[in-house]
Amino acid sequence: MPLIRLETNVSISDTAKLLRELSTEAGRCLGKDQQWVMASLRHEADLLYGGTADPAALVDVGSIGLTASACPEISRAICGLLERRLGIPPKRVYIRFQSWERDLTGWNGTTFGA
Repeated sequence: MPLIRLETNVSISDTAKLLRELSTEAGRCLGKDQQWVMASLRHEADLLYGGTADPAALVDVGSIGLTASACPEISRAICGLLERRLGIPPKRVYIRFQSWERDLTGWNGTTFGA
């Protein structure tokens, strides 16, 4: 049920590889098996940050049971990955975290709270 969604203005040649890396990092940080992690990527997006179109990213991370105490580690891991792979400085990355309620998260025709 974890989701990691990346939107960036950087052009990415091997999107499948980056999606796997994002999924792996999210699963590791959240303690979730890969079978439950969904990763989404939008690259070459029209994205302006701080008045410039220099490499930047917006990341969404959501999961049932996500705690505030887990967010700094996830932020470090994601920012490190984006800097290594895409050359995006951590100071040009925003990450939005969201903890989902079981009853308000659907899957397989029902919810996780059912």
